[in-house]
Amino acid sequence: MRNIVIDNDRIILNNQPVDTSETIGQAMLTHVYKMCGFAYPKFYKMDSLCRLGFIATELLLGDKTEIDGDSHAIVAIGYSGSINTDSRYCETICDSENYFPSPSVFVYTLANIVTGEIAIRNKIYGETSSYLIDSFDSALVTQLLFSALADPTIKTVTGGWIDAPAGDKPFSLRFVTVGRDTSPQQIIEFFNQHPVEINR
Repeated sequence: MRNIVIDNDRIILNNQPVDTSETIGQAMLTHVYKMCGFAYPKFYKMDSLCRLGFIATELLLGDKTEIDGDSHAIVAIGYSGSINTDSRYCETICDSENYFPSPSVFVYTLANIVTGEIAIRNKIYGETSSYLIDSFDSALVTQLLFSALADPTIKTVTGGWIDAPAGDKPFSLRFVTVGRDTSPQQIIEFFNQHPVEINR
């Protein structure tokens, strides 16, 4: 089971820290993008939720040679959804005197856009799902991940917890890549070792 933990000030990949050069927040994600040489200019247009998911899966999936896009699923579970972008978009349409809706912002006003971005980047054609839940619950997050494996065509799943609240509140991510040989208890233990405090 591969795993990654990302908080506002740290990244831990398969239990090993990733060099972030003491950057934090969005600057940390941009630093890792540049440091690793990921060639995907669309990164700079993404909202904070998609950047978080993009960096996590680039690191977690590595060279992607072990991933069969036809039998792989992406499952994202969080609390805030796209609230960060929703708030920004609202600012462009709330004032009838200064009305300037932005299509480039509007496209990210869906919580499931992150799973779509990950699937497009990695040529994943299996299920992509996005769920919003009221609290971080390791057993429920694990259950939602394993629900993708109920489809007999799906052999591996990448996903877990991802949350990017509005404003300056810190983001958090707990992702795993698992197969049918991974036990739910292994995943629950991983999530329990890396609990999340929701920034409401």
